[in-house]
Amino acid sequence: MQWLKKFLNPSQENHFFSLEKECFRAEYLQSLAQNLLETPYLADNVLNQRFATTQGFSIIFRPQHLPKVLLEFPLLETYLAHIMRPEYNLYYLNALSLRENSLVERHIDHSIRGYGIDLPYPKQVSVLYVVIPKMEGGDLQLYDPQENPLALITPQTGLKVNFRGDLKHTILPVKRLAESHQPRLSLVCEQYHLSPQDLERVPEFTLKSTVDFKTFLDSEVS
Repeated sequence: MQWLKKFLNPSQENHFFSLEKECFRAEYLQSLAQNLLETPYLADNVLNQRFATTQGFSIIFRPQHLPKVLLEFPLLETYLAHIMRPEYNLYYLNALSLRENSLVERHIDHSIRGYGIDLPYPKQVSVLYVVIPKMEGGDLQLYDPQENPLALITPQTGLKVNFRGDLKHTILPVKRLAESHQPRLSLVCEQYHLSPQDLERVPEFTLKSTVDFKTFLDSEVS
């Protein structure tokens, strides 16, 4: 598997992470990429300082609010139908764009911690590489629970990586893009199963972006 550069223990794949290739048609991924890159919400990332060199936006939603998500982003329907499961009752979806010299420092995906640091980690994180241009760097490094290197995964368009929600990981620096206008674009979905009490602490539905409201209005009327 050329997209898996380093794999320390093959028996750990099913326990810690799994890979799926060609989950979606190329035409769908192209349309989805265009939709995500053209949205006015895509701006300096709303996530923490570990994402300071990236762009993105986030959507938090419970399953019953899926229609609201699709009203704003109808092209997400095929993608979300593929990843949503009955056992999860909250999703935190991040669109993540990296250009040259972008990176993401080592972290655990726990984006709801702003609503309570004691909230649990996601059960699973799914990463879909929507479009990956020719580039150097930008690999996904996964670590096991003892923080030993577990796998080094080279992004490819259409590859989906699922990994356990409590694993630390990092995105290595994007050293060079063959086409500077085309970023490394992925969708990262944190999938939670929260207790009723914890669920009440997190918004049922919200879209988070650093773009200001005036910029959004200008884009709507232009």
